[in-house]
Amino acid sequence: MRFDKALAIPKRHQKLLRLVRAGDYSASHLAKELNVSEPTINRDILFLRQHGYRLKAVRSGRGWAYRLPEKEFLRRRPIP
Repeated sequence: MRFDKALAIPKRHQKLLRLVRAGDYSASHLAKELNVSEPTINRDILFLRQHGYRLKAVRSGRGWAYRLPEKEFLRRRPIP
């Protein structure tokens, strides 16, 4: 069981990146999509930033949303 949970984290990171690439999503929307809490999304965003992903919080019409610079769409980095 514990091993399954550990494997779920990198998969969640990949899904998070796919969602951020697809559109402007707030932390609350990402949390709902990934079935986790907003603090978990914030920790995941911090983790991805620390591993070289330049995720940015930007003001959108609906509030704050996460985005990746266009160059990041093309770059593929393994997630530890």
